[in-house]
Amino acid sequence: MNGDKELAVELRGLTKRFGKQLVVDSLDLCIEKGRNVGLLGQNGAGKTTTIKMMMGLEPISSGCSIMLGTDVSKTPAEVRAKVGYVPDTQHIYSWMKVSEVIWFVKSQYPTWNDAHCNQLMAILDLPSSKKVRHLSKGMKAKLALLLAVSHEPDLLILDEPMTGMDPLVRDEFLDRTKEWFCQSDRSVFFSSHLLEDIQQLADDIAILNKGRLIAFNSINNLLESFNILSISLKSESALSNLPEGTVHTVDRAEGVLVVAGMFSADTLEQIRQTNEVLDIEVIKCSLSEIFKHYVQGDNQR
Repeated sequence: MNGDKELAVELRGLTKRFGKQLVVDSLDLCIEKGRNVGLLGQNGAGKTTTIKMMMGLEPISSGCSIMLGTDVSKTPAEVRAKVGYVPDTQHIYSWMKVSEVIWFVKSQYPTWNDAHCNQLMAILDLPSSKKVRHLSKGMKAKLALLLAVSHEPDLLILDEPMTGMDPLVRDEFLDRTKEWFCQSDRSVFFSSHLLEDIQQLADDIAILNKGRLIAFNSINNLLESFNILSISLKSESALSNLPEGTVHTVDRAEGVLVVAGMFSADTLEQIRQTNEVLDIEVIKCSLSEIFKHYVQGDNQR
């Protein structure tokens, strides 16, 4: 997918071990500048650990993370200065006023844009004189977003920042992220449990399971090419020569369900020519079903 285009993110063999436990397993992932990627995975899949290694906040056991052309293992401060980052839990000094937090963070970024920051303050309706400890969860998340984008980074990384937000604040957070990043040549890399958020923001989806990347494709390609084939076979015959891209199969009394990740018209012809088929029904899948089937298929291996 990256071709000869400039990369915003380049992960090569990225691996993390905590003692004998392998948490992230040889992760290879390249994201072109201008592409927005949603990271999906169940709890414990390795999403937050991956993001922390990308940002230089967690030591890398092996492999490398290159962000906007900079190797995080060599110059982590340079990476953090060029990238906007909103973690899953906000660690903003609670005793400071909003204006004081902005003044403190601003000093760390030579590219900080005061005019842009002031505009965002007004748009997000952030109270400059209020102490952080008195902000709601949603207001803290909006402040974190302002701090992440006011230095105008080319890459924004979000680690499930919308968890626990009320729907109105979440919608505003999504709208502002789309407005400031998703309609430009900048890139967003974000993890979320909410599939509707992924569909709103992402061009591409990466799926992690047990620390391994098991799928990486555009949403459009997934929705177009990922199908369930309900195949009825002649009595006592078994399905052979599974089509390319088969994610997993489910045997049934009357035949078999084939979850096909690379479905095309040729897939049906291949199945009919190599099996004793009575009927094939093609069933489209939602993004939620696609995620579920990839994980189930990987767990069955």
